Amino acid sequence: MPRRGNTTILHVTVEEIAELSFDEVCAVCQVSSDFVMELIAYGTIEPEGFSMETWRFDATHLHTIRTAMHLHHDLEVNHAGIALAVDLINQIEELRTELDLTKKYFRT
Repeated sequence: MPRRGNTTILHVTVEEIAELSFDEVCAVCQVSSDFVMELIAYGTIEPEGFSMETWRFDATHLHTIRTAMHLHHDLEVNHAGIALAVDLINQIEELRTELDLTKKYFRT
């Protein structure tokens, strides 16, 4: 579980997490290590670090894993489809952010 000082946090707010290990991510997201490994293999998530022992995951990774879980369980999307869907979702979010900035620029 994620740790802050000596207190174990059972329920976490995604924005409050600095970094989690591989095992902590699996526990927090309640997914199998195989599921996370498949996400990494397909490039859906890219943890910091060179090996499973040194991998670190942030709040963005948790959000992506949870999105992937919903796609897989609710819609029965395979891992290749999850990678594509997550990439497209990220592109849409980036375009929306860019559009919002453009709108603000031209309103002033």
